[in-house]
Amino acid sequence: MMARVRNRREETEEGSGDDTNMSDPMYDEEEGFEEEGDELEGDTETQDVQATSTPLWNYVTKLDGGKGGGSYKFVCPHGCHGGKPYCGSYTRLRRHLCGVLDSDEKKGSVGVQICPNISTEQRRKYIQIEMAAQQKHKKQKTHSDSHSSATSKFGSCSTPHGTSASSGDRRTIGDFLNVAGRDDVDGKIVRFLCACGVPFNVLRSPYWHDMVKAINEAPKGYKAPNYEKARTVLLEREKAKVQRALTRFTHEWVDSGVSIVSDGWTNIKNQHLINVLGVSSSGAVFIACHDSSSVAATAQNIAELLLKSIKDVGPNNVVQVITDNAANCKAAGRIIERTHPHIFWSGCLVHTLNLLMHDIVKHKECGWITELYKKGKQLIKFITGHTRVNHFYGTYSKLQLLKIAKTRFASYYLTFRRLVKVRQALTNMVCAETWDEINTDIEGANAAKDTVLDSYFWSQVKYVLQFTKPIYYMIKFADSDRPVIGEVYEQMDSMLGQIKDIVEPRDTTLYNYIRVEVENRWEMLNVPLHALAYVLTPKYYHPSWLSTPAPGGGEAGENHTKIKRFTKNIWMH
Repeated sequence: MMARVRNRREETEEGSGDDTNMSDPMYDEEEGFEEEGDELEGDTETQDVQATSTPLWNYVTKLDGGKGGGSYKFVCPHGCHGGKPYCGSYTRLRRHLCGVLDSDEKKGSVGVQICPNISTEQRRKYIQIEMAAQQKHKKQKTHSDSHSSATSKFGSCSTPHGTSASSGDRRTIGDFLNVAGRDDVDGKIVRFLCACGVPFNVLRSPYWHDMVKAINEAPKGYKAPNYEKARTVLLEREKAKVQRALTRFTHEWVDSGVSIVSDGWTNIKNQHLINVLGVSSSGAVFIACHDSSSVAATAQNIAELLLKSIKDVGPNNVVQVITDNAANCKAAGRIIERTHPHIFWSGCLVHTLNLLMHDIVKHKECGWITELYKKGKQLIKFITGHTRVNHFYGTYSKLQLLKIAKTRFASYYLTFRRLVKVRQALTNMVCAETWDEINTDIEGANAAKDTVLDSYFWSQVKYVLQFTKPIYYMIKFADSDRPVIGEVYEQMDSMLGQIKDIVEPRDTTLYNYIRVEVENRWEMLNVPLHALAYVLTPKYYHPSWLSTPAPGGGEAGENHTKIKRFTKNIWMH
């Protein structure tokens, strides 16, 4: 059976949405587009595309959103507009890909931008596809109009077999509604979802609606692909579409470079896996996943896996390799730097900041923070570990108590913050008469109540949140897809200044300890690439920034002297 191209939502009014701006930015991609210079589609696929009156939707990446009235967001497959989406109706899409047609001049779409990256041959093929679809649509419409006219003028007529055609052709309101038939189809869909354990959220997916629409418009007698075809031919075809969609990202690596980012994790089968991503200013792209369960996690083995990915990407395109701060990963980074001297190794900033938070909490000078955290965890464990108590808590607050693993970033801060948010609900709960009735024979109920009513506990928790908040916000700043390497030094200095403003007036000893820990972790993180990115960031030379007071005292411009001195030391080493 001929392979069908996925049909898009049809535009019923080609002229609608002509006033829509075609430069609205949107960065979420859904599916692929054709590479410039590639063939648009095979002859078989072109015939299927012509079955719709809006075939050009199949050659762009159509996104969710738009301004209604037949307008959608779409990304041009030829890389114009910087890869950002346009927004407009099908008429605007046709004008963008085909240029001015006779039908477009009458509809006032002359002002729409024509794609500058399309070759003459490609534009000619787009026009052929569009004109063929228009002719086919016009013939179908003419046939439908003539049929309805003949029926209304002559009434019923006899077929060659002598039967009346009017009784079969005429439709009643019940035929159009066909409630029983629709209910039967709906029931089979729900039965499939339940029997296969498919979440109902799949019905909200735009791909679901595209699938149903394609089935409705499929040739009579269409049969769904079998198991073997779906897992081989069709899967490979979708993989090829995704790879074509990613070419927009990978082509930018030659000009702007790419960072190879790696991290290890363990799946539910207890297999140790190492993910490798390519991250650039345009976004992150998955490169490979290696199963390292059968080999030791030595520096040499890790380096070999990363060097293989660097070879696949192209060593000249790679700027740096980022891993966590474990000793074996750091040693693997040194091996990579010896193999490719132009590539830097960098430790993960988010991982470094998370270790910093753990260092502060676990130090002997901050034992009181550890005790606070234990009390908070015991309170959460008591409530969530007893069914009746947890249900009773739910009647006072819709926010659940968080049971955060220690491996999660900023686990201490997130636990304390949630407790503060639900403090009033916890107080109301333990002061209610029902609390004593529920917890008469439950061990730990009195300790939980004492913790909730302890005002000193809450004051200390708020104090911890105050001076760990800058660290948490720094983690959020670093844990993003946008390039932030040039802002790391200034943000770290501002973070320490904010902690100084909060802690030093109250406890100088605690601040001195925190400052030492921050500087120690900062020293582990520093690489020449960070210093170079800082001095090349233009905003740090603007008078408005240089004259701004910095957190912790002094002016922001004083950082230049610190960084300049530090950069000199790094390059000397």
